[in-house]
Amino acid sequence: MFTHKDIWAAIDQHANDMGYSPSSLAKAAGLDPTAFNKSKRMSTSGKPRWPSTESIAKILEATNTDTAAFMALINAPARGTAPPASVKPLPFLSSHDAERDGLFTSAGKPDTSKWATYHYKEHDIDPQSFAIKATDNMFTPVLRNGHIAIAHRIEMPQTGQRILAKHCANGLFLYDVYDRKDSTLTFLPVDPNKKARTDDIADYDWFAAVQAIITE
Repeated sequence: MFTHKDIWAAIDQHANDMGYSPSSLAKAAGLDPTAFNKSKRMSTSGKPRWPSTESIAKILEATNTDTAAFMALINAPARGTAPPASVKPLPFLSSHDAERDGLFTSAGKPDTSKWATYHYKEHDIDPQSFAIKATDNMFTPVLRNGHIAIAHRIEMPQTGQRILAKHCANGLFLYDVYDRKDSTLTFLPVDPNKKARTDDIADYDWFAAVQAIITE
């Protein structure tokens, strides 16, 4: 059994884990942004209002989360119980937030104090993988608004790799590596309408190899 308090706490916890506020999670799921507001959880007469099964289904679909993972939060929301073993928690940020400095430790690992959590259903990935969610259509047609890239840091991109690249001055890019010289890299943008570019390797803060794109 679970209570009205349990299920609302689970929604709040799920929003936080996925890098959203309750209102932004509702919006991402195609719901009214006020659907999960605390003021709507009780009627004016004090009667509890429960979220609909449709609204829960929509937030799970929007965040690529299965029912079992959400039920784990309902069963112990106060502790933020981890999802089942079939789901791997990854550091998670939006593409906008991924342009900030200081996101990685000196060892090149995500500084988890600065990342939210994304629950990925597959385990066949690098143990230091992280998730970046596109917040616009900058990387179409490969990574559209709402899609999620699973990637891991690499020291030096190799020819033929698809990478996320954080430029020191110009933000985050998604490229295919076309050529590599001693101090430069030539990239092919994923948008076929854009031209190849050659940059100094030193102009980039970090590179990450893309392992998967989540479009659901």
